[in-house]
Amino acid sequence: MHQPSPPSGPQPAGAPDPRDPLLDAVEEITARSWTATSGGGEVTAVVGGDQRLRTVDVLRPDLPAGLLGARIAEAVNAALRLAREETVRAMGELPRIGPELRRLAGGHGA
Repeated sequence: MHQPSPPSGPQPAGAPDPRDPLLDAVEEITARSWTATSGGGEVTAVVGGDQRLRTVDVLRPDLPAGLLGARIAEAVNAALRLAREETVRAMGELPRIGPELRRLAGGHGA
């Protein structure tokens, strides 16, 4: 994620933090994690708000390859769906975003 350059020169005592609170909020949202399971807990996937897979845990590696692959895909897709929905919801609640972006963040694209 883009990090703003720190201000040059010393900051006076009591000066406000130059970092944008909206950027902080977006970073906090994308740092969250969501978890989903499949096969009654045989596979667990964790996905971040940045839509990246963080971990996959397999409790039954002895499953046939096709079944194991299907369970992994099911858990990952469920975690991605949850992360996407919750991230979009949270972004839509942020202040200072325009009505068009708020509408798109609410899942009501053009």
